[in-house]
Amino acid sequence: MTMLTITEIRNDHDLDLAMARIEELFDSPVGTPEGDELDALYALVRAYETETVDLGEPDPIATIEYRLDQQGLTETDLVPIIGSPDAVSELLAGKRKITKRQGEALHELLRVPMDLLLLIADAAEQQVSGNGAGPGPETAKRAS
Repeated sequence: MTMLTITEIRNDHDLDLAMARIEELFDSPVGTPEGDELDALYALVRAYETETVDLGEPDPIATIEYRLDQQGLTETDLVPIIGSPDAVSELLAGKRKITKRQGEALHELLRVPMDLLLLIADAAEQQVSGNGAGPGPETAKRAS
């Protein structure tokens, strides 16, 4: 595999080249030069699309569900990563944040960019009031 010289995406032609390279690298293992190149290209594509296309805020849960479907996986396949079927359900309902280890494992399994996965932690954290040691998401909901 020839590594692409990674540069800023400035136009649709650059975007097409980056997307073609992403397809070539799609199954590259995390932590390899090809996996690192894939992550960098994801970030560049996302930055270009953010600047040129108003897609609104990305939905990390929808992205996880989409990638599960694309790969022929089910919620059950996330249990070894998240911990239990209930925990997976809570995660996909937006009621549970993820740990760094879980984010890394989801990134490796689903090839979802880490920065998008970190939004799950941010969204779940916003449901908890106070200093983060306060009531859980269910209590916070009842209080509102």
